[in-house]
Amino acid sequence: MLPYVTIDTLYLGPIPLHSWGVVAAIGFFLWDWAVVRRAKNLGYNLRELRNLQIWGSVSAAIFAHVLDQLFYAPEELLVRPWAIFMLFERLSSMGGYIGCVIGGLLWQRYRWERKGFRIRPVKRDKILPLLPFADVIISALPLGMTFGRAACAIIHDHPGINAPPTELFAVAFPTGPTDGLTAIYGPVRVYYGSDPRYDLGLLECLYLALVAIVIGFIWLRKKPVVIGKYAAGVAIAYSAVRFGLDFLRAPVEHAGGDRRIFLITFAQWACIGMVAVGVYTWRLADRLAQTGVDIAAPLRAKPTQENGN
Repeated sequence: MLPYVTIDTLYLGPIPLHSWGVVAAIGFFLWDWAVVRRAKNLGYNLRELRNLQIWGSVSAAIFAHVLDQLFYAPEELLVRPWAIFMLFERLSSMGGYIGCVIGGLLWQRYRWERKGFRIRPVKRDKILPLLPFADVIISALPLGMTFGRAACAIIHDHPGINAPPTELFAVAFPTGPTDGLTAIYGPVRVYYGSDPRYDLGLLECLYLALVAIVIGFIWLRKKPVVIGKYAAGVAIAYSAVRFGLDFLRAPVEHAGGDRRIFLITFAQWACIGMVAVGVYTWRLADRLAQTGVDIAAPLRAKPTQENGN
């Protein structure tokens, strides 16, 4: 059985450093570094890549909160209707993924134009292909999400159902501030509490680390992967396992637990959709490859006047 470890908030002068935020930020910057490095190796237009990342990040931030609020805590809106606008209060990874897809579809059709201090979306002359950039961004996502889920494991915000104490990945959750407290190392507290449970953040972190390693080895191969297969493969591999892990998630009656919608969680419903999209994308990638057309060509071209604005 694994100990329950927490890290107190540290301060850099007046600035608080929360463990979740620090580790998640490391994951974000590693993901961004890997995406840019991969895109450079493929000769892609980095300006358009950044454009897509902005669309995806903004849309992901909005939908990560809104969908979490609507599907996990709708009753809160009766008391605090403005909570729907508090984008950093509640976040759902599945909501974020859905937001990324919506942001990508918007990027295909609109670009950002800046004139002075004014920035506005402008309709493109033609729709850009999404799959090449989606491959780059999604293939690096397990690396960033490994740290993201490590951050979740540090604050234990995804408690699971009770587990046998002999279970290898059972975590000894405490029932109170002194239950099982065994050691204090500065800001680090170690508990062997009396409530062994699965920690879904930890389990997902370990799986995503494995996926990231596999993708890293595939990147090192000289034989190129058909465009679209990374996006499809990660969608299927992640959602299939995530669907199973959510059966270990604590019910809504438990503090930090998740409500069910027709017997399964919102994330599981989203996983079903992700598998369907992944299978469709895999088949689409095969069909596009058979045409012999380089669908990434518009993204490898030098920036046009449109891209340069």
